[in-house]
Amino acid sequence: MASKQRGITLLGFILVLIVLAIFAVIAMNLFPVYNEAFSVKTSMESVARQPGASNQNITQLQRSLQKFLDINSVSNVDAKQAQLVRDKGGNQLSMVYEVRKPLVYNLDFVAKFDFSVPLSTSSPSGGD
Repeated sequence: MASKQRGITLLGFILVLIVLAIFAVIAMNLFPVYNEAFSVKTSMESVARQPGASNQNITQLQRSLQKFLDINSVSNVDAKQAQLVRDKGGNQLSMVYEVRKPLVYNLDFVAKFDFSVPLSTSSPSGGD
């Protein structure tokens, strides 16, 4: 009795490697952009949690945000892109930006981010 061999052929193995390589290239290009977006979001949340943040003007908020962005090594985003949104529910710090990066050859990808965080209403402690 002859037994049948089972398994992947060399051609099938090469095709699987090509598909995995394509996904690896995409992941290696997308990861830094999303990692930086996470840093932008956490920086905005840090500024928003500061006591009295809702009483600050946009210039003060942008200055504080730029310090956090510098600490987190964010290079593609400038704090001047942040906007102060005032509404009945309270003030919010908002930022909309996009990042365009090359993927392979003449293909680029565009990632658009829209973050908004509510500003803290607690006032700074007076040192009682």
